[in-house]
Amino acid sequence: MRIRIDSPSARFGIIVVGFLVVVPFSYYSARAYRARRNARVPDVSHLQSAVDLEPGDAESHALLGLAQLQALQNAALAQKSFQTATALNPHDGRYWLYLATADSFLNDSAGQKRALERAIEVEPTSPSISWVAANFLLTNGETERALRLLRVVLESPSSDANQVYSISWRASGKNTGLLLRELVPPNLDGSTAFLRWLTARGETQAAEQVWRRAQDSDQRMDSRSLPYVDLLLAGNHVVEAKEAWDAIASGVPSMARAKQRDNLVFNGNFDEEPLNSGFDWHIAPGAHVTVLLDTATAHVTSRSLSLNFNGSAAGDLNLYQLIAVQPNTQYAFSAYQKTEELSSSSEPQIRISDMASNAELLSIKAPLGSSSWRQIQGEFRTGNETRLIKLALEQTPPRVVRGTVWLAEVVLQQRRGN
Repeated sequence: MRIRIDSPSARFGIIVVGFLVVVPFSYYSARAYRARRNARVPDVSHLQSAVDLEPGDAESHALLGLAQLQALQNAALAQKSFQTATALNPHDGRYWLYLATADSFLNDSAGQKRALERAIEVEPTSPSISWVAANFLLTNGETERALRLLRVVLESPSSDANQVYSISWRASGKNTGLLLRELVPPNLDGSTAFLRWLTARGETQAAEQVWRRAQDSDQRMDSRSLPYVDLLLAGNHVVEAKEAWDAIASGVPSMARAKQRDNLVFNGNFDEEPLNSGFDWHIAPGAHVTVLLDTATAHVTSRSLSLNFNGSAAGDLNLYQLIAVQPNTQYAFSAYQKTEELSSSSEPQIRISDMASNAELLSIKAPLGSSSWRQIQGEFRTGNETRLIKLALEQTPPRVVRGTVWLAEVVLQQRRGN
């Protein structure tokens, strides 16, 4: 019987054959050695000789069946060889998968399902068997059971989680609740991995479901979940983003240390490495400025932030922090600043603005020339709709800048009695 490959069953079979790897066993005797030598030659006649020499060897029958399936494209012959292999050794899940493959080519759905059930039964924790069986179940509409098998794949260290999530996401109709129940392992690593996958694809609502389940299960989400905070901020979900940020920070020692009492600026003393995420400092390298955490030139605390301008035109300095605030509320800002040989026709400035409207709330320019540490201060009131502000060091309009600016002890506090 010649195999046709234009049917779903045949395509399934080809996938299985391509996926599985045959592992040779040890040689036990001279006769067995000759059988193995013949079996390793990719030729049906040699494989048949191996079977004749060692008729009780299940592996030789399995190899012969694969050759009959692939080289001769004879599924009926292959089916008989695989049936013999499973009879001789019913405890090897590969043989049952091979038999399921031959059954699929023969359009024997009932036989295929029986073989797959046996494969799962003898090796319930095998990622390869679970992967193939899950794909079969998905083609037959048995989504929930398929997802449970895909969890076995997902829990394997060598699994391609992105592929598992992609297949499961489509097969479930983007049913996050179903995936959390049947697919995603109910632990920190499982929740984090799925959350990051959803976040990378901008699936905000689904990511929120994963986050809520993790919180309800008392899972202490860590810094691996910070992209979720960025996703919420990008969608202007400020309250939810701040709640997620605080939950993550409570379980990450460096983030907990960077939070200061009565200071809305995160890591305002620059004692910790900026995370470039969420409500921490965002610092991106630029051709016109070098940004460093400076321990040699500090004010009171151990470090300051230095910006060394190299004389090229400076525009967006890519240095900012987002801060959650209350609408229609008075705030006081302060920081310590130092300059050295700073020259420009337009000084760099600290600018605080409404993130949604970009309306300026406060700006303080850095003094030109050289100056010792001095405190800079200012106050502003947020608008009726303001919930997120941007604290940034900017150069507007772009101008050539030379010299160095240092910042330290950056503080933002809400004025009492608003």
